Amino acid sequence: MNEKRPNKRIFFNEVWDTYFKLRNIGYHDFHIIKPTKFARIYDWTSLHFVVSGKGILKIRDKLYHLCAGDFFYIPANEPTIYHSDEKDPWSYYWISFSLSSGFKIADNLKLSADNPKTTAKNASKITVLFDELFSLDTSPTEFAYMTLSAIMQLLALEASHPTSTTPKKLSRKKIVATVKNTIELNYTNPSFNIKEIAPILYLSTRQVDRIFTEEAGMTPRAYLTEVKLQHAAKLLQESDYKVRELCRLTGFYDEFQFMKIFKARYGITVKEYHKKYKLYKEGI
Repeated sequence: MNEKRPNKRIFFNEVWDTYFKLRNIGYHDFHIIKPTKFARIYDWTSLHFVVSGKGILKIRDKLYHLCAGDFFYIPANEPTIYHSDEKDPWSYYWISFSLSSGFKIADNLKLSADNPKTTAKNASKITVLFDELFSLDTSPTEFAYMTLSAIMQLLALEASHPTSTTPKKLSRKKIVATVKNTIELNYTNPSFNIKEIAPILYLSTRQVDRIFTEEAGMTPRAYLTEVKLQHAAKLLQESDYKVRELCRLTGFYDEFQFMKIFKARYGITVKEYHKKYKLYKEGI
């Protein structure tokens, strides 16, 4: 394939993001692009495949050295630093996903925030796979289908146990903990959907709702609302936030809905709640 690959980024439209959770795909050559060396946090996940050169990845205070043939995983909502080596800059392909899809892809490759790096078993074939995908001259819809096909081929090439299709059964305690952790990481994102959690657990939405409700005493959706309200209340206790700012910081779409839910939960309006704690802090 052509070694002089052009830098490229392709975005998938809302229909594809809704149904297949693909966000974008691209290629970067850091002989040409200036690297970013500060920490970044994303609300999506991404998988990178290093084609050439070297670089580093730092996540959860651990440093990883990467080179050609390595995969590395960037999880959502984790401060992450990654950049190319100054003497031997890397180039890589990447694919970014929404939460549920990203977790599933990472899980298949045995990647996580605590283990974000692995060496490809079939690096040369994966390089060809990406090169062929990016050489296509086709419609956006067909390219999206071809990208999905490439992802499945990649997973097939890297599968550790291709004959095993049964996921590990999780305990009810682990299921509840995963739901709570995922909500607490994503409650500020107004586009976050509770239904995205079920595929992470290899369960249906109905199963997750039933197990969580039986163990936690409320539905996952009610827990999400409670987390948002508790953080809104805390912000009101600490500073003079306007309703619009509170909605932005706690993931509520609508100001009127937020005020209505807040009053139902605390028995007083947002303004009255803030005034109450302001007087309390002033000792009045």
